[in-house]
Amino acid sequence: MNTRAPAVALALVLTTALPALGDDSPLVLMPVGAALAQTPASPAADTAEPRTLPAPVLPGFGDAGYWGLTLSTGYAYGFDDAHSLNPLSVAVSTFVAADLEVRLELGGWVFLQADSDEGGEDTGGVSLALSGRWHFWKPAEGWTVYADAGAGLNYSGADIPANGSEFNFNPRAGAGFTVALDDSARAARLDIGLRWHHLSNARIFGGDRNEARDSVMIYAGVTFAL
Repeated sequence: MNTRAPAVALALVLTTALPALGDDSPLVLMPVGAALAQTPASPAADTAEPRTLPAPVLPGFGDAGYWGLTLSTGYAYGFDDAHSLNPLSVAVSTFVAADLEVRLELGGWVFLQADSDEGGEDTGGVSLALSGRWHFWKPAEGWTVYADAGAGLNYSGADIPANGSEFNFNPRAGAGFTVALDDSARAARLDIGLRWHHLSNARIFGGDRNEARDSVMIYAGVTFAL
């Protein structure tokens, strides 16, 4: 709507009426330009840029809702020269509550037993394990100390041990620590631990095929935030 039109019309009317007024008239006429200058201008269009919302803050390591991917390797020492190598394991984990982590791990194995007291042949295998970790102590910024326990299934290309079976259960328990590799809340973390590593078939193939293998396993890996 044009707000200048009434002001222009009023100025013209007053200018036309000027000759009819005497010199003593109290009417004071305002120049047309001044009247136009005092006319309210149309509000300027809002040219401000739209506001952007801040990015959501993702949970850091140890916070509920954090997801991580861990790549690790390990070695399980058997006291009778029956050793197990774990060239690579891949674990996906999440914190279901503060400092309480649940992990699902897929691993590849090499079982060395040909020179052991058990006998048998060297072979390979795969495992799938579910475990829980409690990060119960944070001794310094970026550090956690944890206890973990879990169980899994293991399948190998030959009997483990020689009087055992190709299919075995794999309970485990141990402790370890993690340390952040930089100062950010979602930094990659070094993960190092020691655990009891057990293989047996729980007598599902009979009592005469229930040989077990117990080892002390050391492992190391790196965890990345997802």
